[in-house]
Amino acid sequence: MKIILFSPNIKRGQKQLNGGILNWTISYLNNYNNNIHHIDVVNTHLIGKRKTGVVKKISLKDEISRTYTIFKEFLRLTKSCNYDVAHVNSSAGKFGIFREYLIALILKKKKIKLILHFHCNLEDTIGTSRIRRYVFVKLCRLSKNVILLNNYSLEYSLTISKETNKFSVIPNFIEENFIKKSKNIQNDITQVIFVGFIQPSKGCNEIFDLAKTRTDLNFTLVGKLHQGYNKFVLPDNIRIISCEDRNCVMKILDKSDVFLFPSYSEGFSLALLEGMSRGLPIITTDVGANKEMIETSGGKIVSHDIETINQALIEFQDSETRRQISQWNINKVQSKYTVGKVLERIFEIYQE
Repeated sequence: MKIILFSPNIKRGQKQLNGGILNWTISYLNNYNNNIHHIDVVNTHLIGKRKTGVVKKISLKDEISRTYTIFKEFLRLTKSCNYDVAHVNSSAGKFGIFREYLIALILKKKKIKLILHFHCNLEDTIGTSRIRRYVFVKLCRLSKNVILLNNYSLEYSLTISKETNKFSVIPNFIEENFIKKSKNIQNDITQVIFVGFIQPSKGCNEIFDLAKTRTDLNFTLVGKLHQGYNKFVLPDNIRIISCEDRNCVMKILDKSDVFLFPSYSEGFSLALLEGMSRGLPIITTDVGANKEMIETSGGKIVSHDIETINQALIEFQDSETRRQISQWNINKVQSKYTVGKVLERIFEIYQE
């Protein structure tokens, strides 16, 4: 089968901030069966200051240049190869969703079947914008299948689109070598960890406030620090580590007792999946796929206030409770979220 994939990818010598879709692409390309399938990638990577993660504001000049490069590569590849399926990874961005609509129209003209894959929580990203909802509906009509990350996105999609038979909820995945067989559980909780972009939308303000009241605990935040925090006076028991190497992240997770993730918006969090994979009990909020991931046995769902978060920490103080949660999380990841199991479902959709 011949597949053309539209997704961020790393070029040789290129430096770009790690992100959810980029990590997905790397694992996808490392694990598909190249004896059965031929895959070409149209690189949709960010350019300009946005690729560093420091600046999120869209530059019209950069987006026009990026779009030109994407379409140039797209048309070059389709001129020399007859593809069976196009897999378009989308974050449903303000500019990107219109570019993806144009791609979908060209794919239809070229008679290439479209699989649209949204890597976000759709209600948070598209929201009530009439024009973006309109484009989303049009994209669904042009697609053979629309892959979503969580049930909240499915519920939202079904309220605005009549293409009810096209939606599939498929999670993100993790490499099997990242999954720990069992975790050594300490008697007491001393180390609490957060992994992700260190910014208010990830609930980091709440972590800072909690750290002020729980001076008996050490809080480690692994990720890139939002520029708004540069002049922020952090509590003494907060440690910031800028660590993009996954082996480094793995070692820090293994030294921690609880994974705290009070985010305000998620699709399907790779950071949360990594925490589960290393056997950490989870404290998180009911956004995106978080609740689907930990269910009632992998941790605690809390609201965005430090009292409920602190209560969850108190409940986890018992080491036997954490041991049971730890093993449940490892088993859940092994049974549902390995790269092999998830890619098998995606390639079944291609085959259909």
